[in-house]
Amino acid sequence: MEECAVRQAEFGFTLVEVLVALVMATFLLMIILDGASSARRQSQYATAHQAAVRLGEAILARSGSDPTVRPGHGSEAGLDWTTSRHALATDRRGLYALVVTQVDVSKDGRRLESFTTRRLERIATP
Repeated sequence: MEECAVRQAEFGFTLVEVLVALVMATFLLMIILDGASSARRQSQYATAHQAAVRLGEAILARSGSDPTVRPGHGSEAGLDWTTSRHALATDRRGLYALVVTQVDVSKDGRRLESFTTRRLERIATP
């Protein structure tokens, strides 16, 4: 009869072993979920950055085709943008100016991208 009782005691897990297994499983699950949320954040940032690049390039293209575009700010597709223009230099006769146009694109107050271009523009007729 003692052999039967000893054999029954050998089967199964103790409470401590079960708790250790649960703690280990919890830690593994936390690591996996942290990795997944980090990947999701990076994906959202990449998507916002890509949209910022498209918006900034579109605004610069508009300013290149229409030199009368004035500095300003606005919002499109959840992104905020600000443009600024200033002349770096003018020629001696005052006919041409090297104009710098800068576009800053931000989301939630954090700048995502900044674009700068320089163009020679006619500012007066001879």
